[in-house]
Amino acid sequence: MLDDKSTAQCQSIIQRLAGSYQSVLFTPHITLAGTPDWSIENINKAINAFISDISSFKLNTDSVRCSSNPYQKLTHSIRSTPELQEFHKKVDNSFNGDFAKKEYPHISYLYSRLDCSKISHDIGKIEEEAPRQVFINRLGLVQCKGTPEDWRMLKTWKLV
Repeated sequence: MLDDKSTAQCQSIIQRLAGSYQSVLFTPHITLAGTPDWSIENINKAINAFISDISSFKLNTDSVRCSSNPYQKLTHSIRSTPELQEFHKKVDNSFNGDFAKKEYPHISYLYSRLDCSKISHDIGKIEEEAPRQVFINRLGLVQCKGTPEDWRMLKTWKLV
């Protein structure tokens, strides 16, 4: 989960775009991993096993783009760092598989089915308003069933 300052900056962008395009509001985040099909209790145990070895870390943003994906429309890519790569290794080891999201880590700003030609003019303004660097200071376990308005935060962990 993002630090408070980055969250506020990103939330402002999300709110503006949601209002302009009648889209859903959601909490700014970077999806760092998925989870195995385990019970919540076992997922919590696995996370608790590696969380004490993880410190908060910074990530630099890169470019904003419009995607042809049916739902993640406007996204801000995140540059990989040694800290992020180490986090990925710990997740994969704890979950006994390939669960870290290594390809195209990003912050989403707009969930929509609109064509990019209708919204790409917003990219420049987003790049002006968005943080250039974010700090990951908490991890959250989110149940992502349905669309973003249906998602539920199940637990958070503070990183030191």
